[in-house]
Amino acid sequence: MIDLEKIYAVNVLNENISLDSVDVSGYRLEDLYNVVKVNEAKVSIEFADGNVQTVEMDDTEARKLMRLQQSEESPDLKEWAASAGWDTEAAQFALEARLNSIYNESIQMDNKGVRNSFYDEVKSITSLKNSNKLDTLANALKEGNTNFKNHIDKLGASRGFKFITNSEAVGKIAYITFEEGAVGVGPGEAVLTLFSEGKNPSEGDISLPNGQLVELKAGAGRPGKGKTLALIRKFNEFTKSGQQTDSVDADAANAVLNAIVNFDFTNLPAPQQRVSGRVIANINNNTDIESKIKAVYKDTKGKAYFDNIKANDGKSINEYLAEFQDQIKQRNEKEGALSNRFFDSADKDTLLKGLLMFASQPEVVKPIIEKALNSVSSNQGQVARAIAAAMQINEYHNEEKEDQKFTWFTLFNKENFNMLTFGPFSNDYAENANRTVEDMLTNLNEIGISPNTGGGRGGYNLTLQ
Repeated sequence: MIDLEKIYAVNVLNENISLDSVDVSGYRLEDLYNVVKVNEAKVSIEFADGNVQTVEMDDTEARKLMRLQQSEESPDLKEWAASAGWDTEAAQFALEARLNSIYNESIQMDNKGVRNSFYDEVKSITSLKNSNKLDTLANALKEGNTNFKNHIDKLGASRGFKFITNSEAVGKIAYITFEEGAVGVGPGEAVLTLFSEGKNPSEGDISLPNGQLVELKAGAGRPGKGKTLALIRKFNEFTKSGQQTDSVDADAANAVLNAIVNFDFTNLPAPQQRVSGRVIANINNNTDIESKIKAVYKDTKGKAYFDNIKANDGKSINEYLAEFQDQIKQRNEKEGALSNRFFDSADKDTLLKGLLMFASQPEVVKPIIEKALNSVSSNQGQVARAIAAAMQINEYHNEEKEDQKFTWFTLFNKENFNMLTFGPFSNDYAENANRTVEDMLTNLNEIGISPNTGGGRGGYNLTLQ
């Protein structure tokens, strides 16, 4: 920073910069004036009485003022929101504010040419939506596994949109959330409705012009309501009935721990002797037997010199400690862990019995589940979780009121715009179940499935990768 700029920074911008070493003796007054002009703008303000005043302010602040004035002038953003079905005052206020902020951050809205082109595009997409001339969402739904950002890019290319489809802006719009009355609008709903023929309906997440409803789950989505949850609770009771309830046999555990205490560690290197000393100290503590096992196994696990210690029957003490630890873990498992253990380790007949509990019409879906279990050679637990999740989506559709039944069930990842859709759903229970299971298994590696109902808030947690 040259001396003149330092003077300007202190006297005009009020920055905390020392002027002790500044020498302006070689500069003319107009030099300082020119430096000031580089950083300032002149703003003319016309009041209601016709009085006009021109003031100088920092260039950055002047640009902010101009953008604010421009955003207040145009109703176009509200009309765009309204064309997407966001017709309440609260929704339009929230969307207008967020869209203003996002586009001002992402494109040069203080450039008159850019600004005019932007609003022309807003008017154009609003007109296209109002006249039902878009099919962006319908195409994405029919593809099943797709990326919605690609569909937005195609829309921009085909319609000559350069600014409203700005990649940075679109990415931020995907994160928009707000409250509309007593209903929370989640991530993805705004971006999917603003850039497609989809609309926010009075019931459900998104509606298409043909009346079809889209159930949208962004982030971690839980399919199901009351009846679906009742089926899941029935399954949870089934797995709980087989849960390990016995405490660790104290005599057997003490025999294993005594084998460690009586072992000669004196020939081991000093670091290993320190570990063994800590292990013996934990054994000699007055804590209960299960606490001892946890503390001891934490130090002995994976260490060969403990594997070499054998119990009276010749079995490694680490093998025994691992069994004790697993027994303790099983006894304390909650619904999610119990379900995972069941899916991973149940024999085929028991697994089929458990999976049928997710269906309100078990005899109808039995051949579908049997076929799925026999046709896939992947990890049993992964396949079983996928079948359970598919059944929950099918039951969710089945339990909805007729005027609220979704045609499409869509998972959306707001971070990368990946989108996975199940459907179309019809009134045929068996057909819906079969298609959903097939689609779930086809996309097995695309979905994270957590068998946890979140305290009864919904079905299993589904997360699109």
